[in-house]
Amino acid sequence: LFAAGVLLNISGLSWAAIPVFLLAYILLGREILTTAWKNLTRGNMLDENFLMGIATIGAFANHKGGKLTLGVADNKRIVGCEMLIERYGSMDKFSNMLRNFIKTQTNTNLYLGLSIEFEKSGTHTLCHILTPPSADVVLVKDELYVRSGNTSQRLTGDRMLDFIRSKYEKTIQ
Repeated sequence: LFAAGVLLNISGLSWAAIPVFLLAYILLGREILTTAWKNLTRGNMLDENFLMGIATIGAFANHKGGKLTLGVADNKRIVGCEMLIERYGSMDKFSNMLRNFIKTQTNTNLYLGLSIEFEKSGTHTLCHILTPPSADVVLVKDELYVRSGNTSQRLTGDRMLDFIRSKYEKTIQ
């Protein structure tokens, strides 16, 4: 799938590559996302899997933006966000909790630009976190993540410095 996405992107069909990359990301990252989801429904939000979900949001912001959907199991079965919404009392309160958590884990005002939308799918409710691209470098827990194909990569050392330089060169131009 990743190779198909790259070919579509190279062929000038970047609009078609995005869903292919997202599907590959879901297939490759579903175990981490599902574990994070299970821990989130149990009220454990500080586990490594949930923080990787936040890292994905940061990586989206450092790239071209993106969408993270909560409420889909490993087997692609829609399980919904009802337990979380119920735990926090309402969609608004759940949305505020997500924003506040992202605010505490990142170095920018990224949380202000997020769009958190709820969608009814049959009898379940999905939560979509839409992340716009950021003009600033977004750090998650003081680490830099970027999108590389359908994965989030942590950058360190020279790769991190090169990314920061290129990001600010684009901003200045």
